[in-house]
Amino acid sequence: MGKRVAVLLVRHLSEAVRQRRVEVVDSEPYWLTPEQYRERDDGTLEMHPSDVPDLMTYARQHAFRPLGMVVINEEGDYSDFVDETALPEHDREFALQIFHTHAHYWFIYVPWAAETQQNS
Repeated sequence: MGKRVAVLLVRHLSEAVRQRRVEVVDSEPYWLTPEQYRERDDGTLEMHPSDVPDLMTYARQHAFRPLGMVVINEEGDYSDFVDETALPEHDREFALQIFHTHAHYWFIYVPWAAETQQNS
């Protein structure tokens, strides 16, 4: 399996930051097809809302907002890109912690749990 790219969708981020509780945020990954993003020469990704109308519609219908992108390489390791302008200015560090916690859950823990269950 090659590289896979997902957008991490979140809701209730402002409330989670206000309460300083990571678990207040709801999140889920939205997997992109290779046609929905472009890789720049510097390795970062570019995606425009017009490239992913289904993502934007889904997010709007479910009160989610895209917060960042996660790239999973062939070995299963991931890197992420966060739109820091979408984070609350007064507590960006905690909001980044929330993003990284939810990314770890979806892209490390969930695949590990599925593999563990499958091997049992």
